[in-house]
Amino acid sequence: MGIGALLEDGIGDTIRVSLTEDAVAEVPVAFKLVEKYNRLCRTPGQDRGLPPSVTSRSEVRLPDPFAYRRRETLACDLVYHRLGNGHLPRVELSLRSRLAALDEAVSEVARLLGQNGDSALRVAGGSNGRPAFTCETVHVRVESDADVHAFVGLKRRLQARGLHVPLAVEVSRTGLASEAIWRAADRVVYPCSASVQAAELSQIAGSAKRFGKPVEWKLVLPESAAGDPFERVERDLQKILAACTTHDWWQTLFSIESAPAALVRPYRYLAGRLDALAANLPVLLRYRGGEQEFEAFLLDASAQLGALLCDGIGDALYLAGPYPAEDLLRLAYNLLQATRTRISKTDYISCPSCGRTLFDLKSTTERIKSKTAHLKGVKIAIMGCIVNGPGEMADADFGYVGAGPGKVNLFVGKECVERNIPEDQADQKLIELIKKHGMWVEPS
Repeated sequence: MGIGALLEDGIGDTIRVSLTEDAVAEVPVAFKLVEKYNRLCRTPGQDRGLPPSVTSRSEVRLPDPFAYRRRETLACDLVYHRLGNGHLPRVELSLRSRLAALDEAVSEVARLLGQNGDSALRVAGGSNGRPAFTCETVHVRVESDADVHAFVGLKRRLQARGLHVPLAVEVSRTGLASEAIWRAADRVVYPCSASVQAAELSQIAGSAKRFGKPVEWKLVLPESAAGDPFERVERDLQKILAACTTHDWWQTLFSIESAPAALVRPYRYLAGRLDALAANLPVLLRYRGGEQEFEAFLLDASAQLGALLCDGIGDALYLAGPYPAEDLLRLAYNLLQATRTRISKTDYISCPSCGRTLFDLKSTTERIKSKTAHLKGVKIAIMGCIVNGPGEMADADFGYVGAGPGKVNLFVGKECVERNIPEDQADQKLIELIKKHGMWVEPS
């Protein structure tokens, strides 16, 4: 994620990918990671700069590239949680079942919530057997009057089953944003295409206030290189803010739907303009994959969404693509964990294998994970090299570092507290150290 985020900014002439696996496994990942950026270098696009209506960079409040600070926003209230204003970033997936197939749709929502007895999502979480990685908002598309009726039925069925999750309903036109939709939906998503009219936006904002429901303004940018994305964002943003001002309704958030390869700059512009205009509204990060294999999807989503999260931009993540839901959820939560914007499991820091590694790093890491994976929020560094390991442990709470053949040193922070422990005793000594510092809980 970190390397990809820098490549997104045009920084990097050579990369070194470090994995826990054997070094030979690093090469294919490195090639796949740079493939997109080498292609962009060969076919550079024209940088159009700021749109004509924005005359100075001071009118776009950009994040500090040298210090992390999460973007400050107003809160957007959903029925079961809040977005923005310092609250945890949330994870959202789409309902794939047809609304007309109610039984299938209800079963899918149950699975997304980890409440259907299927172990797949529980494995994804891995914390005390609980489904830690669960979908927290379900996105539903309504494209016809029949879909409106079916959605109302779905909401009733979910409530009867005790499946409580916010439903974000995307309507393809204002005519579908009926009273029934506003009453049943927890958030209405309105796509703003090139032809969107101010009257449409005013109608949606007025209905949102009338029914007391949040609205998500999804800015739909062209898939091709034609058109200036900044100009499109600026034009839609001004119309939307005017509609919100007219109706004095600020329970709202923004998102962008664009070609998956070009999300970072439009999102930075959107967040920068919102802040410069004192419209500190939450932003949902959307990433929709195409037909690429999952590894390519994972690498590009990590680079782009990771870059934005490291900029402090993003109050929710939405991932979509032709992949299993558990893979999408695992990726979303891993991104939030890696950027330290939301901790949902034990955090492991492991250096790559090298000639100085004094034990099998991969098997040792897997063994320690099997004994400590339930310790949510605890950071454990597993370092095979006594030369560089202590300096590479970052801000780990505990360190397990190879000291010599068959010997391990244990650290608390960057302080070595136990030296030359026989390797067959080191795992238990690490657990005792975690207990001593009050950070151990028994697995259930």
